[in-house]
Amino acid sequence: MDYVIENASDEAIASLCQLFKQVFHQDVTPEQWRWKYHDLALAGHQNVILRNQAGDILGHGGALILHGWIAGTPVPVAQICDVMLAPEARGHASHMGPYAAFMTGLFKALQAHIPEGMYYGFPGKRPFHLGKRLGFYRGTGPIHEWRLPIPPATSPRWPWWRLIDLSWDDPRIDRLWSRREATSNGILVTDRRYLSWRYARNPFHAYRLFGVQSGFQLVGWVIVSQSDGLLRCVDRLIDEQHLAI
Repeated sequence: MDYVIENASDEAIASLCQLFKQVFHQDVTPEQWRWKYHDLALAGHQNVILRNQAGDILGHGGALILHGWIAGTPVPVAQICDVMLAPEARGHASHMGPYAAFMTGLFKALQAHIPEGMYYGFPGKRPFHLGKRLGFYRGTGPIHEWRLPIPPATSPRWPWWRLIDLSWDDPRIDRLWSRREATSNGILVTDRRYLSWRYARNPFHAYRLFGVQSGFQLVGWVIVSQSDGLLRCVDRLIDEQHLAI
């Protein structure tokens, strides 16, 4: 197969949305695509595409670049996203195939843009095994989703704790991060900039932000989503020792 590897332009977004629909059988609009990759809260993005000689887009590998924090040092973090190949371009799973070509282009672009960065992603099992065989992925272990229903809190351990509504642009969110950054075991800077992009402006889901208050002091925050009559905690920043049972 003859193909061309290039960085995606703004004019390619509509075609990429069509490819997303074809590969994942889900709709995504150009506005949602721009939120994901082009929002000003991000530290950047990379989108590498594969075209055939007729100019049709057959493949894409993307990365949104986030502000990271690893071992007390600020580090750009690239999350690999939307790795997709049109059905007619599949069946060439070798180092010379189209998948290997645009993935090589993606990592070359990332290494040129953020050579000191960290790259990660959440591929499914089959894409992971292919990427690992071709040298693109290295596993850190499977990810398990745990769901635990939480009964109403009746414990006397936290008599002065309560949840309050918190604005997405409350400056105390940044101060909480500043106090926790030295001991944070995450890799993302979860400040107002990140929360505003990831949750407040999310075009796919609606989220609500609560502050965790002890007495008159804000000691953390939690983000919840509501579905089928249930509230689900999807993110949080709080001293983990307070959560010990």
